[in-house]
Amino acid sequence: MKTQKFKFDVNFNERLEHVLNKNWNLIAVSDYGGTNRYTYGDCARLFLAMHEFFNKRKIKKGDKVAVLGRNSANWAVSYLGAVSYGAVIVPILPDFHKDDVVHLLNYSESKILFVQPGLFDGIEIDRFLHTEIVISLQDFEIIWEKKKKKAI
Repeated sequence: MKTQKFKFDVNFNERLEHVLNKNWNLIAVSDYGGTNRYTYGDCARLFLAMHEFFNKRKIKKGDKVAVLGRNSANWAVSYLGAVSYGAVIVPILPDFHKDDVVHLLNYSESKILFVQPGLFDGIEIDRFLHTEIVISLQDFEIIWEKKKKKAI
């Protein structure tokens, strides 16, 4: 039996960049039923917007970014946007109890949470230790942000 050899001479971001540019006008991801559809070019623009947002919010490479939601095009875009930035992704299953979600966010020290809006209802945000921003997976809008206390 012949063994296939794998070659890992290209890093993830180089490969992603190549695929995005090569397939710019083709559909990359879509929701079942086609609610959201993104071309590779759309994904590239969204990734860059996320990277700029992370930079502006002082998110560093290696910081944790959580994603809580069901499979969707926006879930995939937020996952790849965070990973291509250099963040460590923390996927959280949508079936977890609200207390477990808070525990996972705190334990992982996730600074950002991308969440499907209905799954955010009932989560006790006052228990967040590290999470600073919650972003909707529906439209990528900020739905909650920890207010920094200003020194006198």
